[in-house]
Amino acid sequence: MRRRIAWFMIALALTACTSKSGEITVHPLLCDGSVQNGKCSGKWLSLNATVYRVSEDRQSVIYWTPAIFDTPMKLANCVVRNVKNWQCTYQDKSAILIMNAGRFTVEVNNQMVSATTKQNEMRTRYVGWFQYWKYQLTGVLD
Repeated sequence: MRRRIAWFMIALALTACTSKSGEITVHPLLCDGSVQNGKCSGKWLSLNATVYRVSEDRQSVIYWTPAIFDTPMKLANCVVRNVKNWQCTYQDKSAILIMNAGRFTVEVNNQMVSATTKQNEMRTRYVGWFQYWKYQLTGVLD
């Protein structure tokens, strides 16, 4: 049974990693404790996933959070190489969103956001579909 589940997960991961549609989904996880050397002292809590639709031709990225905020919003100041390599800012310039080789990070602007937001950002890890489901099934986050 485990072998069957493993093959199923591999097949889904390969399907999810292809981004012919120009979309990539990011799954944020928030540590309910402190994070030291990349390790969470508590549990990782699943937050709402966000979908990013990336256009190389237009040098633009739009995003939405399914079932929470379905109306697409446009990011600003985008530089796009491809779906897995781009950088933009929020319209209000409160943060820089970076997708580098399929790894997503957010750099929060120190002057425009609250201390709570900055603290939560330091405790947030962004993962792709495969890592998200691996964590959900095994409780282990690499």
